[in-house]
Amino acid sequence: MILTLCLPHEAKGTTDKNGKEIFKILVIHSYNQTLGAYSQFDKLLHEKLEKEQIYSSLQTFYLDCERYDAADEEARMYSFLDTLSFKPDIIISNDDQATYTLMACNHPLGKTVPVVFSGVNFPNWELLKQHPNFTGYWDKPEYLKTIRLIEQIYGQSKILIFKTKEFIGRNAFKTLMENIQGHGIAVYEGLYQTRRMTTSTEIQPGKEGASALYTTATANLTARQILWVFEDKPYTACMQIILDFNVLTVGRLANVPNFTVINNGFNDNRGITGGYFTTLQMQVECVAKTATRILKGTSPSSIPIKESPKAYAFDWKEMQRFNIKLDDLPQGSIIYNMPLEVRYKTYIIIGGILVVMLVTYVILHLIYMYRRESERKKQVQLRLIEEKERAEEANKMKSAFLANMSHEIRTPLNAIVGFTNLLQDEKDLTDEEKDLFRDTINKNSNLLLKLINDILELSRIESGRMSFTFDNCPLNELLEEIYQTHHLLMPSNIRFLKEFQESELVIHVDRFRFTQVITNFINNAVKFTAKGHILLGYVYKKEEKEVHIFVEDTGKGMSEEAQKKVFERFFKADEFAQGTGLGLSICQTIAERLNGRITLSSQEGKGSRFTLIIPCRPK
Repeated sequence: MILTLCLPHEAKGTTDKNGKEIFKILVIHSYNQTLGAYSQFDKLLHEKLEKEQIYSSLQTFYLDCERYDAADEEARMYSFLDTLSFKPDIIISNDDQATYTLMACNHPLGKTVPVVFSGVNFPNWELLKQHPNFTGYWDKPEYLKTIRLIEQIYGQSKILIFKTKEFIGRNAFKTLMENIQGHGIAVYEGLYQTRRMTTSTEIQPGKEGASALYTTATANLTARQILWVFEDKPYTACMQIILDFNVLTVGRLANVPNFTVINNGFNDNRGITGGYFTTLQMQVECVAKTATRILKGTSPSSIPIKESPKAYAFDWKEMQRFNIKLDDLPQGSIIYNMPLEVRYKTYIIIGGILVVMLVTYVILHLIYMYRRESERKKQVQLRLIEEKERAEEANKMKSAFLANMSHEIRTPLNAIVGFTNLLQDEKDLTDEEKDLFRDTINKNSNLLLKLINDILELSRIESGRMSFTFDNCPLNELLEEIYQTHHLLMPSNIRFLKEFQESELVIHVDRFRFTQVITNFINNAVKFTAKGHILLGYVYKKEEKEVHIFVEDTGKGMSEEAQKKVFERFFKADEFAQGTGLGLSICQTIAERLNGRITLSSQEGKGSRFTLIIPCRPK
């Protein structure tokens, strides 16, 4: 029994100290707590509701219907509801008696509080019409399907059925007769046996080759008949048509497979082998979903009563007891209490095969590695030689780098020192000469500063510390800023043109690094163009989703040999031109970080065109 004390009712869904809304739920079961399925029902219900983010406080009431007649049940129900210290947010009723008695007792809570019922085999439709606050699931017994299940496993069968004289027992037997009508199944009142002293009365004729049902009430059995049923085993199977503890006990002692059409008593150590019914898990899941809808605001009257889903379910222990094989069962059957080694037999076999394959692979691989080892030893000497050659090459590159650096730094420093000394020592210099010297010093100072900046940038590239901050930038706006900046600085002998498209494009780049690349293209164009024009523009390649941003000049151009080396560090097509030879190498690295690339087309005497290609999209 799951019993949680609830606080006095204040409002629907009180909250706990963590701010969670807690709903008060009353669960009413028909029988007493000795039925293990009830505690499992409450536990599963609580878990399912939590998955739906419904946090609940459950109180359980057991009607214990087998101990009372109808009038006493109604009085017991009314008294319990009348003494509740809280008003439930919802009532969950389980089985026929609990549901019927809740309506029949006429307590106000049974007419005003939303009720979700389940496990009801024979709903009282007239009473349900008078209770719009009730909704739930009709657990319609499938007697014929269960008989066919027994026949699938055992063929033509003699099936023992126990009935009771109570209302539900009479309804169950009546429904059973309706289910099998016209299917050739004979029904006999009394026990099947071959002794002359007793006979069975046929109450429904059958046909040859069909199964037969033998029905009696447990109250009518004599001690001798019970012993005869247990010892002679004349039946193929028993079938439980209702929940009755006497029926469950006698059926289990009959020492034949015990099948059922309801989940009560199944998987509860009561000797039930299996059947076609709504499993407890199915029942709880249906109830939890409907209760969640109601607690979230849906009216019960707008939720129609539905039939419960069903499945073929079996108890593995009982299957072993009666030698029932998995292949005998309908496809998709649910098996409870199955050992892991049986349930996952296929996976275990596959896993074993994989382990054997893995071990075989490891052994073969070790043999292969052993044979390769001798070959690898031979390669060691060659690799050492190669490493030595690489080290020597790296040393040469370092020496070349230092030589280039010495040359590039010495040239502007000599100019700065020389012209500074001239300004200091020469007294007869004209103003024009002084201005020329100062201008030369400034130019070489700027050249030296740019060299230092390029070396620092190159150092950041080599160490991987070049930082990028990406953003979505309108292409036209960005290029217009670059154009306006350089338009003011452009020499008078060169026309600076632009060629932008009207369609707006967006590029995802680091604004500063992108500007750095385009600016380098423009500065190089200015450096090698004596007259003519420099054109800044772009072409959008829709199919490739790329934009080609180019800087084109009418300068001196480059030879094919120079084009191959132009992106190398310290390469200068014109040794007499200002610059460090690092700019394009840095630009190429930036382009790669922008997920792009740089292309070059050039002709000696006609000019060059540098193009940055990067991804883009329409605005």
